[in-house]
Amino acid sequence: MKKAVSAILFVLFASAFSNQIVAQGFSVGINTGLAVSPGNTVIYSFSTLSGVENEKGTYGEGFPIGITAGYMFNEHFGADLSFSYLIGNKRDFSQSYSFGGSSFTSTTTLNSSIVRIMPGVKVSAGSDLKVSPYGRFGLVAGLSPKVTQDTKDDSGELNVEVSGGSTFGWYGAFGVGIQLNARLTLNAELLLINQNWGPEKATVTDEDGNVIVVNFADEVPASSTDLELKEYVPFSSIGLNIGIVYGF
Repeated sequence: MKKAVSAILFVLFASAFSNQIVAQGFSVGINTGLAVSPGNTVIYSFSTLSGVENEKGTYGEGFPIGITAGYMFNEHFGADLSFSYLIGNKRDFSQSYSFGGSSFTSTTTLNSSIVRIMPGVKVSAGSDLKVSPYGRFGLVAGLSPKVTQDTKDDSGELNVEVSGGSTFGWYGAFGVGIQLNARLTLNAELLLINQNWGPEKATVTDEDGNVIVVNFADEVPASSTDLELKEYVPFSSIGLNIGIVYGF
């Protein structure tokens, strides 16, 4: 929400100078949408009394909120830079298991988030069209990715936060721009992001405040006692983005 407000204030401030830079083709916009899983990767396994079940999807599912600055070199070709924050889907699981002849139940909640920087290029059918199809593609850099797992059962509560490191990938989008007036355009696009992440550490905290930190690495020496093998998890998504763009 703070990013959206900042983007709106920037538009209002910059509009005072728009007469001086109209010919340069600058634009700024805000956007949001819905991201879903493009595949069936197993991201979590949990026990039931009848066996083990898998939760499939990616940690890139959720609600992205972002701002984009762009520059069109001519009517058909340009470049843009997007910043977005993903509010990941909240997943709740009830697990049942047996131990020592007794049955136990626990509840687990998974959350994820990531900040993305997305530089890319844009190809448009033309700015003189009322409805203008366009395509965008480029790179994705992920900052501060995080996945949290909160588990509660009869014995207490356990929190696991997996974090650290950065992640890179690519994106592609196809959309249409609908001109609302000389300055404002409504964009609707289908956005595909391909991105995987290898976390650097996991921080485990119990209900008494005791903390254990587990570090991950791509290679773990046989003699190591404080490293675990790094596992890569998906942050990919496919979804619909809606945005408002102000052209200078």
